[in-house]
Amino acid sequence: MNNEVNEYLRNLIIIKDPVIYSIVILLFFLIIIYIFYKYIFFPSQKKHFIEKKELEMKGIKLMALFAELDPEPAVRIDEKGKILQVNEAAKIIDLDNEHINRSIRSYLLLRLYRSIPVDILYMKRD
Repeated sequence: MNNEVNEYLRNLIIIKDPVIYSIVILLFFLIIIYIFYKYIFFPSQKKHFIEKKELEMKGIKLMALFAELDPEPAVRIDEKGKILQVNEAAKIIDLDNEHINRSIRSYLLLRLYRSIPVDILYMKRD
């Protein structure tokens, strides 16, 4: 019995066997693929993701800076009509930081009220 086991092990290790060749080649390719994914593909993918996020943040900062430095008045309003942000050029239309968190409707009504001449407001009816 011991002799048979030794013979079997000796025959198993023989390199001429195509099954052994196939297993060795398969293991070699699997190891190469594992090393490629672990040390090349995933780190470069992670680096790409980080660079993409950095570029997005840079773009967001540039858009915010452009809106702030825009010579035209820019007003950010939420869906409820509340003023969120105004730029420096909005001061031309008397819209400054004191109007932030107030309703755009109240600002427009105030502007409308201020645009009506005083003599019309206090005009007596006959």
